[in-house]
Amino acid sequence: MVTQITLRPPHIAETARLGALAHAAWRQSLMPHFKNGAAQSDAINVELTIYAIGQMDRIIVADRDGEPVGWGAREGGYIPYLWTAVSHQREGIGTALINAIVSQARQDGLKALSVTTPEQHDAAIRFYVRHGFESAGTGYYGRRGRDTRALRLMKVL
Repeated sequence: MVTQITLRPPHIAETARLGALAHAAWRQSLMPHFKNGAAQSDAINVELTIYAIGQMDRIIVADRDGEPVGWGAREGGYIPYLWTAVSHQREGIGTALINAIVSQARQDGLKALSVTTPEQHDAAIRFYVRHGFESAGTGYYGRRGRDTRALRLMKVL
């Protein structure tokens, strides 16, 4: 029996699991869009885990049956990460996370939110557009040689 999703803060003991969840999602959906993506995979795994450890106050975890199945983060008016476990995609977890991030941003008095995604990542673009984000231009995205063309999306709150 599948239970509802609970949104909660992360626990320090699960940060490696959060990093691994995000890394698996990155490998499936984002890695193909980055130059040298496969060569950067191990570094991305470490980067995501370190982010989860260092930015716990910015993260919301989607929990199902006591297990993290997704997480998202907000840094001011920017959403640097929104991940759903590969085995739980298309179950409404991303929607629950984006709705919680938008709600928190409104409570904090923000007027807009933005996110950046590779411009060829059609599934992510469709997801954000479905949730009220609109194109705000293109540019480059990435660090340490992972640069790729990107689309910036914004949502007025």
